[in-house]
Amino acid sequence: MTVALSLALVFNALSLALLASPASAASLTSMSDTMTRQDAGVDSSHTIRFTLDAGTTIVESETITITFEDEFEELDGDGAGLGIEDIDLLDDGSDEDLVNALGAADADEWGVDITNYVLTLTAPTTAATYIDGSSAVTVEIGLGADTEGTGDTEIANPTPAGTYYDVSIAGTFGDTGTILIPILDDDFVTISATIQSNIWFDLDIDDDDTTLHHDESAAPYEVDLGTLIFTTVTDENTGGVDEIYLDLSTNASGGAVVEFYSVNTSLDSSSSGGSIVSATESLTANTTDGGYGVDADEVGAGQDSGTFQVDATYNAGASPAVVAVPSAWDTIFDSSGAAVQGGDGRINVRAISGTETPAANDYTDTLYFRATATF
Repeated sequence: MTVALSLALVFNALSLALLASPASAASLTSMSDTMTRQDAGVDSSHTIRFTLDAGTTIVESETITITFEDEFEELDGDGAGLGIEDIDLLDDGSDEDLVNALGAADADEWGVDITNYVLTLTAPTTAATYIDGSSAVTVEIGLGADTEGTGDTEIANPTPAGTYYDVSIAGTFGDTGTILIPILDDDFVTISATIQSNIWFDLDIDDDDTTLHHDESAAPYEVDLGTLIFTTVTDENTGGVDEIYLDLSTNASGGAVVEFYSVNTSLDSSSSGGSIVSATESLTANTTDGGYGVDADEVGAGQDSGTFQVDATYNAGASPAVVAVPSAWDTIFDSSGAAVQGGDGRINVRAISGTETPAANDYTDTLYFRATATF
């Protein structure tokens, strides 16, 4: 009887002990901490994710704790000083309702406490299951938070670099886990490059091409005015008379200018000694000395991008108006002080002989052009 009674007592004691033992904590899965920066000593926001064990739920008044290793900046310190606006809690992507200010949970809002290196989230006090088993939980800390305001504070990363630091997840809900965070000496790579300066300039001769990007022509370039007569102005509208076209592109920040000058500032004949002087005027029939000059304008839109424009001085307008060709370099087109691509300009040459202009077949002038970019 004594032995039997003793065995029964031992058996009952073991049964009670087993019933009183708490269930073993499960390990969290799919744990990660996505940081905005992993550079040593710089501020970073954190998006911490983990998945509960299938058999774990979070019910009223249970807590989730997130503990940063003490090499991080204290969460409630002078530098970090996280507030409620810097914290979000999400269950399977849906925001949980947090208290409006740091403090204890109430009947339907999660409490939030920040002390030293620990963030504690406490489920509402009303009896219920607030997060189910197998749920994916997300905790936003820092600038990504937006539930109770807009996050504006981050946590300074540890120093030195080149090692791993712990962020531990636990709490009275039961599951636990640790995330290792690498901290780098630099978390960025600077990409550098040099852009080659460029300018492209071309002259062409064509007849009545009014579209942007005129046809190409081969050197040498010549505008043949044909036979001049004192009764009629010869211009771009005269059959067979070409215009001067020019192209300009540059990536120069200060843009580019196109300049030109005339060798003679007149149409001169070496054989007869005759000369038709260039002047700014409206060419008129039946004068004794005739006239010669130019007019300039943009072709089509004037450019593919940027600005390409004629200098107003040389925009004479409709024939028979002309502007005198210069004896020294002078700007005829520019890109308005900025880069330009596909600039396209046109120069019309207009002339009329005079009643006393000596007959000859060698009247000529030469116009020189250059483009200069400011880098």
